[in-house]
This record gives sequence, C-alpha cells and structure tokens, in this order.
Amino acid sequence: MSRRRKLLFACLLWGLVAAAGEVALRQVVFAWEPDYTIRLDFFNSYNPAQLYQQDPDLLYRHRKRPLEFTWQEKPRVRINSEGFRGPERTRGRSTEVYRVLCIGNSVTFGLYVEEHETFAAILRQALEHARPGRRIEVINAGVAGYTSFQGRRYLERELSDLDSDLIVVEFGINDASDGGFLKAPDSEVRFVGGRRMLALRDQLRHSRLFFVAETLLTRLRVDILTRLTEEQGEVHRVSIEEYAENLRAIADLARAHGAEPIFLNLPYLRDWNHPARETWWSTEYARMMDEAAWSRAVPVVRGESLFPLARIGEIYDVDNMHPNALGHRRIADELLRLALRLADKAKPMWETESEPADAARGR
Repeated sequence: MSRRRKLLFACLLWGLVAAAGEVALRQVVFAWEPDYTIRLDFFNSYNPAQLYQQDPDLLYRHRKRPLEFTWQEKPRVRINSEGFRGPERTRGRSTEVYRVLCIGNSVTFGLYVEEHETFAAILRQALEHARPGRRIEVINAGVAGYTSFQGRRYLERELSDLDSDLIVVEFGINDASDGGFLKAPDSEVRFVGGRRMLALRDQLRHSRLFFVAETLLTRLRVDILTRLTEEQGEVHRVSIEEYAENLRAIADLARAHGAEPIFLNLPYLRDWNHPARETWWSTEYARMMDEAAWSRAVPVVRGESLFPLARIGEIYDVDNMHPNALGHRRIADELLRLALRLADKAKPMWETESEPADAARGR
C-alpha cells in the first residue's frame, strides 16, 4: 500500500472513530449544554437554551436572538432579539419614548422570579400609571454573573444605540467575589485567536465530541492554574479600586449620553443566623459604591432601607442574594420615586404631577 493510501486510510479510520464517538456521546451526554462563558465556576456546563456566548470584550453575553425557556423549573424566561429579558423595544431615537435601561447581574435579570415580577417590569407599569399617555420602555439588560467591569464595557460599546433617559446600575456582589478557578481578575482574562477563533469554536461546540474534549482540557488547565495559585489567596474579579473607577465611569458615560444614573446598593447575606453582622452593607465594596455615588452626585437605592434585617427572610427566601417578587416590588417602588424626581427635573414635557405611590397598586 502506498504512503498516500495509508494516509488516506488513516484519515478515514479516524473520521469513523470520531463519528462513532460523536454518536455515542450524544446518547450519553445528550442533556449537556455547551458552556459559552469563560467563567466555568459560574455556569459550568449549564447554559439553558444556549443563552450565552463568549464575547472578546464582555467575556460572555446573551445571544442576540429570540429565546423562550424555563430556568430550573421556574421561572419562564423570554429573551428578545437584542438579548434583553422581556419584549422587543422601539429601535432608534424617539422623543416620544421615555426609556430606562437597567444593567446589572442576576438580580437585575430576575433570577428565580417571573418576567412580570422583576423590578424592571414593575417599574415600567408604575411609570405608565404615573404618567398616562406617555410611552415608557424599561430595558432589562441584566446578565447573570456580570461585574462592573462588564457593565462599563457594555455601555461603552452599546449605549449610543440605546438612547436612554435613565440608567439603573446594579453591580457589586460579583465584583467582590473570588476570581474563581481562573484565579484572575476580569480585566486580565484574554481570549486566544480573537473574534474569528471564537466564532469557529462557537460552531464546533455543536459537536458533543468537541465539547467533551474542550471541557476535559479546560478542567485540566483549571486544575493546573489552581495548584499554581494556591498560595496567591483570594483574587477579586474586580478590585475595589477598579470597582469605584468603573462606577464613576458608568455615571460619566450615562450623563455624556443624556441619561441620569441611579445606583442600586443591594444586600447579600453571608450568614443567615447573624444577618446584622454578615451583610453586604458591611463590606468595603458597599461603602465604595456610596462613595462613588457621592463623588458624582448619583442617587442610591440602598437595600438597607428597603429590607429591614428583622424581616429580611421575607425577601430572601430562595438564597442569600436574589430577592423574591416582594423584594423586586420594593426596589421598583423606590426606583419609581427617584425616576419621577429625575424625569420631572430633566423632562419638562412630562405634563402631569403624581405622587410616587407604591409601584404595586394592588399589593
């Protein structure tokens, strides 16, 4: 047999082996979803309806295509063609629309609550009630796991196309979290090969064989990195100094585009048994948000005033960082009060005055 035929036979044999492996893996790991995020500690192999894809600027983002799926039995999630949770919006600039952009992590996204229970959806309904006849849009651009690093980059890239009047900013918990298996801050994570390589890998991940091989290699790399950095200690995804700078930059970006920012400084319970001692408010990051807001004259919604510690179990009944529907409603009430104050100051065409009654008129 000639050398050329041997090579051809070997390629054919490997092709058959790969095809057989693909078929076998589809039977064994048919329920696995490819991981489109660089942070394996956040999502591992769980990526509902292939919601996420890698992004060289943001590390990962929602896919820009309509999706509907159920997240861990509840809630039902609807993603629009721009990757936002909720309905489609009016494209382009329009003086007829008062638009609120909500950026943040899984709290803004509304993990564990239905779409109509998120503070973004409640705020839209409340603004429509407070200003009848005015077109209102509230965009829920929350993405689970996001930090202020990603929020700042997102606004730098997308804000000019969103033409917002008000921007609600909710970051902090993930900024303060450990860098995870990668043991690296968000700002130091790099992709190999750029956008073209990401696009190629995105297509290859449809193959279960490629997915399993990539997962095993990634976990091997992660194990090596973890061993090499065991003595490094905790590495925050965003340092406290960078966190403050990101918040100030976000406020400056908002105003440069004609929008007013509002910061959300929400709680995180570290110890259910001692909530007053172990809360997000006691951390340096929470204090830094207050300082950044003060330096830019940005109003702050503080969970400390919304969620009394004595009754905080009524708000956090699923885990220690994601408020339930009642918590979202209270956030929306306070946002409504601030939004009306800012809007009436900046938008004289709002014709009627109205007291910011509870966002949930029927609660």
